[in-house]
Amino acid sequence: KLRRITEAARRLFYERGFEATTTQAIADVADIGTGTLFSYVRVKEDLLLMVFIDDLLAVIGRALRSTRTGATLVDRVFHLFDSLLRFHSRDVELSRHFTREIYAVRSPERRADLNRLLAAILEPIAQMVVHEQSRGSVRSDAAPRTVAWQFFAFYFGVISAIVNNASTLREGRALLRDANNELFRGLHP
Repeated sequence: KLRRITEAARRLFYERGFEATTTQAIADVADIGTGTLFSYVRVKEDLLLMVFIDDLLAVIGRALRSTRTGATLVDRVFHLFDSLLRFHSRDVELSRHFTREIYAVRSPERRADLNRLLAAILEPIAQMVVHEQSRGSVRSDAAPRTVAWQFFAFYFGVISAIVNNASTLREGRALLRDANNELFRGLHP
């Protein structure tokens, strides 16, 4: 049932938008009652988080698998975040709702989902940093997880600007590339 609910929400959010999608419509498409729907989620925003987190995890997996062998740390990190930027730019309105909702996570289940998403982003970057440290191209005293958070902070600033119409995708990509290069420059031994 949860899979049917999530798929119904995904379809309706992308077809109608977040505001125009009602929980009743989601329940109808999932072929369940609204009471059943609310036994799985508390509010419609929880469904948006579930849908986006699932979709973002898929994007992350594809990006990590398609990273060019031998690419620099900056190129690998940029490839990951560029994949996420492109995903968000496909439906800026839904992405705007998503980025707002992550600040107001209401349930422990969604907080766990959000932590899983963050780990899927941060852990591979931290591993990339460790790899570069072993090769001598990143300072040995750099804390890999902290560096991963720094890369993520640049990305999150850019995606926030894009979904709030303060930047275009092209401008955001250029800014992210420049910020990543500056961060990497500070990591050299």
